[in-house]
Amino acid sequence: MSVPGDLICGMWGTTHLTLWRLSGDEGGGVPKIRERLSGPGAAKINREDFERVFFDLVESWLDEGCSQDILLAGMVGSTIGWVDVPYVACPSTAFFECHSMQCRDAHIHIVPGMSCRNEDGAPNVMRGEETEIAGWLALNPLGREGTHLVVIPGTHTKWVRIEGGSITGFLTSVAGELFAGFRQSGVIIPIDVELGIEPGSSFLEAVVTAQNNGSLVHDIFSVRARQVLDAEDVTSAAERLSGLIIGADISGALRTMGDGSDVESVTLIGAPHLQRRYEVALQCFDIKAQTLDAEVAATAGLWAIAQRGGLTHAG
Repeated sequence: MSVPGDLICGMWGTTHLTLWRLSGDEGGGVPKIRERLSGPGAAKINREDFERVFFDLVESWLDEGCSQDILLAGMVGSTIGWVDVPYVACPSTAFFECHSMQCRDAHIHIVPGMSCRNEDGAPNVMRGEETEIAGWLALNPLGREGTHLVVIPGTHTKWVRIEGGSITGFLTSVAGELFAGFRQSGVIIPIDVELGIEPGSSFLEAVVTAQNNGSLVHDIFSVRARQVLDAEDVTSAAERLSGLIIGADISGALRTMGDGSDVESVTLIGAPHLQRRYEVALQCFDIKAQTLDAEVAATAGLWAIAQRGGLTHAG
């Protein structure tokens, strides 16, 4: 049953939009998801069309009495989004002062995203993942004490360092985009090959190769060569490519973000199939992983940010 005054919030990514109608019935920082809606990502529409696309989707919710205070995160606040919202620089807590604007009869609040400089001085940015971190912190009060490493696997995987409840730095890898690019080309692995839910033995072998100071740009071609000379089947080849990329991601992140030997555990936030791959790969590095579903993290984060900002019906 929907409740008048429910909070409309959403994650507007590059490729797709997810909107939730939330109310605070679950307790413990977990909002009740009343309904979900999906729409086109920020890269698929023109800036002048954001208003129309959004209100076309939520019109019925507003007619039913949802709050006029609306909270959005992700690429909606980027250079390709509805408005260009400046990043918040690290270090910062994950509970931000949002950019607000009046649109029709609604108040639109946009989470700003974050920026940082890595240890080598290179710039880094993220939009959307900071909201999932806010959700993790809201659901895990102990995360506000000590130092933690949260990994968010995806097209652009994020490695986020949290100290004393503040995000102090993060690193981005193109692991997901790299795998998708090789699959799309159809040379290293066939275009239509699919990975199983549980990683195979070729995946583990490749993770160990990457861990032992493998050279990614050279090792990747061996995936093709094994199919030609060793008759490795396409599924095993895809597993091997996945293991090389994820193994290199983990190895590089641990080196870049500090002494990897002192990392004993991380939290993984993401889709189950990606979480499992990183969980298995991290075991090769003797690192334990706790997992949190991406939707749970996102909605808890949006709810917590709404509460901190005093948005209607979020408390």
